[in-house]
Amino acid sequence: MMGFFFSPTPHLHFSIKHPHTLSWEYYKMFQCKAHLVMRLIENRISMEFMLQVFNKLLSLASTASSQKYQSHMWSQMLVSTSGFLKSISNVSGKDIGPLIKQWVYPPPASQPIIAWAQKAWDQSGVVKFFGSFAFNRKRNVLELEIRQDYTSAGTQKYVGPIKVTVQELDGSFNHTLQIEENSLKHDIPCHSKSRRNKKKKIPLMNGEEVDMDLSAMDADSPLLWIRIDPDMSILRKVEFEQADFMWQYQLRYERDVVAQEEAISALEKFPTPASRLALTDILEQEQCFYKVRMQACFCLAKIANSMVSTWTGPPAMKSLFTRMFCCKSCPNIVKTNNFINFQSYFLQKTMPVAMALLRDVQNLCPKEVLNFILDLIKYNDNRKNKFSDNYYRAELIDALTNSLTPAISISNEIRTVDNLNSDVRLILEEITRFLNMEKLLPSYRNTITVR
Repeated sequence: MMGFFFSPTPHLHFSIKHPHTLSWEYYKMFQCKAHLVMRLIENRISMEFMLQVFNKLLSLASTASSQKYQSHMWSQMLVSTSGFLKSISNVSGKDIGPLIKQWVYPPPASQPIIAWAQKAWDQSGVVKFFGSFAFNRKRNVLELEIRQDYTSAGTQKYVGPIKVTVQELDGSFNHTLQIEENSLKHDIPCHSKSRRNKKKKIPLMNGEEVDMDLSAMDADSPLLWIRIDPDMSILRKVEFEQADFMWQYQLRYERDVVAQEEAISALEKFPTPASRLALTDILEQEQCFYKVRMQACFCLAKIANSMVSTWTGPPAMKSLFTRMFCCKSCPNIVKTNNFINFQSYFLQKTMPVAMALLRDVQNLCPKEVLNFILDLIKYNDNRKNKFSDNYYRAELIDALTNSLTPAISISNEIRTVDNLNSDVRLILEEITRFLNMEKLLPSYRNTITVR
């Protein structure tokens, strides 16, 4: 989660208090933050009360709209911040003042807008946590350390409760910790013993029980993975340190999409065969959310580049793409397009783009990968498909672009088509062909030309 902050200066001509005079940059920031704050309010008062608040506001607006000759009633058709907060208080009976004070900072009527804006500049932002842990085997306790960075721009200090979820061998357990001014370390008792003689299935947070290969984990620890603020109940950014096998377990077995994306981002720092296998498993899981699988493609490309000197076998994702989307009798020819399954469609679009980011020891895109992408373009057949393939072809153009490596220019060198690399000439020919075809048969919104 990113922190948004702008420096309000006294010489601003347009007020940031009114939406009609708000600059576009402020408006975009307010839109993003408003969505997050509304979610915080919903978590605080519950979805049922939130719906009741909306129903009340809509009912008042509907009644006011029917009063054609009583103008004093028309104000109910407009929703102000103070009116919205008052409706929340009346309907739910809960005090959300501290939450609003921390995340919204409405300017008091007696306080000039510039003074309020300067206060928001000084104290607004997101909370930034840094977490690490150690397992005390003798006490069977998780020693968790949570630090904050509230000195950098766009950050603020947080004091209050925070939820920590610990996945152990005997199940997933939630703990609520109190973040105080000076508290850093927290002791969390574990409910499970070490994995010795553990052969039963592992219960997950959603009640599902799965078999896990526990050979990678520490034999003396019952911890599988740890998450800080899994429900995202505050506006925060978390950087947590745990072993690579814990991130791999979290990616494979945690059913929360955000947790899977966090694990993928963390695995970029662990270019190992085990990380490669975990990402490949996710790509093959049809039950996995398609955006997680798309993110795994790019992470796998980064890991493959980090392991280029020790990588064995075909280029990353090539075998998987061939097995999923190419003809069995002729693996270099892609099947006729069929975009009925949208998950497969997005994966088919993303994998070539990620594969084009692969580099060999000379920092060049492998010839095998470039030829594979060119074959995808050559044998692309959309005649029997009920959906347009314009976005798919646009992604193939992006893949060609990603396959290029910027060359070091020589001074006074004259660039012509003849002295270009043969691979670059092939790419230019394909792009030129795409543009010519676009003139004859324009794609939807000229997607190909725009790319």
